Amino acid sequence: MASLKPSISMRMWVVQRRRWLVLLGLVISLGLLVLAAYLWTRGLDEADKIGSVVSMFTGIGGLLASVLISIVMSRRTQSPSGDGKDYWAIKMMRERTTDPSGAVLYTGIAHLPNGTEWDWEDYLSVHNVLASTWSTRAVTIAALGHSRRLDLLQQVLTSATADVELDHNGQDRVHIAALVRGGWLVQTGAGRYRVPGSRVVPLLSILMAAEDH
Repeated sequence: MASLKPSISMRMWVVQRRRWLVLLGLVISLGLLVLAAYLWTRGLDEADKIGSVVSMFTGIGGLLASVLISIVMSRRTQSPSGDGKDYWAIKMMRERTTDPSGAVLYTGIAHLPNGTEWDWEDYLSVHNVLASTWSTRAVTIAALGHSRRLDLLQQVLTSATADVELDHNGQDRVHIAALVRGGWLVQTGAGRYRVPGSRVVPLLSILMAAEDH
């Protein structure tokens, strides 16, 4: 798993350095404006007045440039994809992920109609995900590959009770067995099933990922 200890990544260091440069530009620009105003009020000769005017316009230009850069950087930080959303999770990952390959995080807080609540968080480095044996996940993923099975899972998660009675001897027998093998359902009694708590947020995450973004 990727390390998420509180340390500043190289990318975050670059962003913070740019912010300091913007702040420095603002200070220098304001300083030039103050200096130009001071020289102008001193009643100096024509050449010195011209110099003060140049300093004034330079300060104004620097001030406007610093403000513009600050606005652009703020927009890039808030919406890396350009859709106007505030990607707070991405900001957190950039600050805390130390693995050079990056990391993938999924997390959620689920309050189900049956009164149960599930909090879940898991993350892996991109390197570990790419280096793992993907085929070992085939049974788990394949268990979701039928519309009827998704209907059954939705029926269980939207039920007012945690344990839901399913017709495991009827037409759904094969589908229920596949969901049990894949770990998406557990039997809690005669014909009664529930989605394990450790699979609630992962299931919702998969359904979100399967949407046409």
